Amino acid sequence: VVAGEELKARLRGIASSTAGAKRWGAPFRHVLFHGPPGTGKTMAAERLARRCGLDYAIISGGDVAPLGKNAVTQLHRVFDWAQKSRRGVLLFVDEADAFLRRREDDAMGEAMRSALNALLYRTVTQSTHFCLVLPSNRPED
Repeated sequence: VVAGEELKARLRGIASSTAGAKRWGAPFRHVLFHGPPGTGKTMAAERLARRCGLDYAIISGGDVAPLGKNAVTQLHRVFDWAQKSRRGVLLFVDEADAFLRRREDDAMGEAMRSALNALLYRTVTQSTHFCLVLPSNRPED
């Protein structure tokens, strides 16, 4: 990952915090990576998982919408699986913008609103089993 010194320091801080949480059985912090496409958000998440000794799993937000009303069940399955991991899981939700919108957004259908609620329900409290990393091109949304 090519990054300026300030960004490198922030990434090292996130890695240190994540590794420490794993080592001491403390809850992981969830993280938002933002920047234009092609800036290394996915690669940084993979390296973070590897450096901290976590399993790495990726979900594509673009794959959630086509699941329709089954999206909630599938999201719960992913989080149930992550809860059972012995090593801990860094769960990367690629293209998170595809379904993580404001709930009052009129363009969001009922199935997507339910999927968003399921994600919020499973991540509202920190976990000692998984760290959620959300990449975004639009952090203001």
